[in-house]
Amino acid sequence: MPESSLAEAQLLEQRDEFDIAVKTLESIIGRPLRSALPGALRDGFHPKPLVHNDFQYWLTMAVKHNAQLQRLDETLTVAKYDIERQRAGHFPRMSLVANRRNSHSENESNCKQRYDTGTLGIQVSVPLFSGGAVAAATRQAQAQYQRTAWEKRGRPTLLPWRCASILLYSRACQPESPPTNRLRMRRVC
Repeated sequence: MPESSLAEAQLLEQRDEFDIAVKTLESIIGRPLRSALPGALRDGFHPKPLVHNDFQYWLTMAVKHNAQLQRLDETLTVAKYDIERQRAGHFPRMSLVANRRNSHSENESNCKQRYDTGTLGIQVSVPLFSGGAVAAATRQAQAQYQRTAWEKRGRPTLLPWRCASILLYSRACQPESPPTNRLRMRRVC
């Protein structure tokens, strides 16, 4: 089976890396380490079975808690609001304007004159023509939204493969159980 061959190769690679790390540590501390290893690191170690041995559960959890997908969701929301913000450039805009000014004036005919002026008003601007800037900015925001949506649609397709490889590896490391109708994996640990 190709899955078990891959699991065996990964296991051998990990054991080699572990042996190199142990030898490096032994050279640093100056004494053998094999006798002091905890039981979980000895050759007879068997990992505990998964609590949820269902592929769909792990796929759902991976999609739900994936930080990249959550970022894409937020980016998609921001892009949607950006479209609306750019589209709002076509609408009239109303602003409240307040101004206060104090000035002192002094010349030959007037001595120490003071002017205090204040204005309060509503300013309405109606965009008649903006040279296509609003339409171009709206199209650009829509393109950004579509690009983000496309990236989000393409992202989850890699997750089933990652979940499947983790699940197959964990199943391959479990002791054999009695034959069932499901696919039976050889023990390689």
